[in-house]
Amino acid sequence: MKVPCDPRVVVLVLLLTGCWSRPVRAQSPRETPTVALARKAGPAVVAVFSEGEGKFHSGSGTLIHPDGYILTNDHVVQNRPGQVLLQDGSIRPYRLIGRVPEKDLAVILIPSPQPFPVLPLGRSADLLAGEPVLVAGNPGGRGIVFSSGIVSSPSMLMNAPNALVMAHFANDARDRFIQFDAASNPGNSGGPLINAEGRLIGVVSAANPGEQNIGFAIPADRVRSEFLRLVSPEERWNFWFGIGIDPLAMRAEVISVAKDSPAESAGLMPGDVLLQAGAKPLDSGLDWILSLVNGRSGVPLTMRWERKGAFHQADLVALPYPVLAAAAREGLKPGARFKAYELKKPDRLPDFGMLKPVREGIAKSLDPRVLEPKLPAFGLVIEGLLDLPEGGLVRLLLESDDGSRLYWHGQPVIDNDGPHPPQTVGRLLRVAAGPHPVRIEFFEASGGSQLNLWLEKEDGTRTELTAERWFHTE
Repeated sequence: MKVPCDPRVVVLVLLLTGCWSRPVRAQSPRETPTVALARKAGPAVVAVFSEGEGKFHSGSGTLIHPDGYILTNDHVVQNRPGQVLLQDGSIRPYRLIGRVPEKDLAVILIPSPQPFPVLPLGRSADLLAGEPVLVAGNPGGRGIVFSSGIVSSPSMLMNAPNALVMAHFANDARDRFIQFDAASNPGNSGGPLINAEGRLIGVVSAANPGEQNIGFAIPADRVRSEFLRLVSPEERWNFWFGIGIDPLAMRAEVISVAKDSPAESAGLMPGDVLLQAGAKPLDSGLDWILSLVNGRSGVPLTMRWERKGAFHQADLVALPYPVLAAAAREGLKPGARFKAYELKKPDRLPDFGMLKPVREGIAKSLDPRVLEPKLPAFGLVIEGLLDLPEGGLVRLLLESDDGSRLYWHGQPVIDNDGPHPPQTVGRLLRVAAGPHPVRIEFFEASGGSQLNLWLEKEDGTRTELTAERWFHTE
């Protein structure tokens, strides 16, 4: 016997029991990999607005750490205060953490009670010409927008002579950039160049207004190489653990442990992989560097690390950052000692200890054109006691054309080696006022020669460290 049933009841029952449902719709062709990538990366891209000269300057940045650290260009923020606009519409003031103006890189920090979404920093050594990329940023200050394209060249010189001329300078040491063809305009500076895997492979830094579809980005590997110098947490906040990290490794791999350091006392060794600093997990060397921001001496930090499959833990107590004592001024004579050498087609600084000088004396000027022996290619070594006018946290800046290197108390602290036009490299140091042993090595391959040294304070003011500040002993 059939029981009559209202069709509406049948429909309701089928819906509730799942026996009847709408067919699953095939994925829309609009949902391309580019759409998915923009959706994934968008929350980590920010609009940066800095305040200066009575107006707002707009730029872009990328959240690279869940604590709110943002990577951007130095020219976007410089020393100016400002604010960050997030994708969700919230506005937060930023704090400058570190900058390397000569590499056009800066890190800023915004506050948050909860972790931020991030765009992981990738590698750029294996980029392929033609691989797809996405550019995200804040062109014209209008907020975050996206454009897509390809890598036009993984390694390209900006503002260089033509390729035929540069073919004669195969060992040129100038910075290379990623060239891409995705649309990029003023305000995109500081934003990410993103690969198909959703990783930041470059920091958008410039465009060529005289050509179409020509943009340039600072490669991710250069960001990694400069990151410790960019943040300099131990020098900046005056504490010291003595751990050296490989910035190019994808894990926090220890490459050096300083003698008599807290790290050595705790048993850390080269080859160890850091896993945790306090409550912060460490996925990379960049995580380790950022975990040290606002650190203090005398405060214990619980560290966990791995060594050949075994796990270790210890409390490290940071010491004050080591500041080398200045020499006494008594008995010092004006000027630094210099030695000049004849070189043949140099492309890197030689081992000057293996060479015989062709000229030497007391330098009354640091100008290579005064000291050099009138040779087409030559090298210089300048040694003496450099009298610093004040102590504390300072940056030493070494500019040269061509290669140079600066040793502080016998240790290399600035490396500006290789053939290049005038180029500056700096280093943040904690110093005592007074005379310090300094050695500068320099070579000129061809053409004009230039060598300058400055001391820069935290407010950006510079003092040129001319020959009048150099002394020597008998």
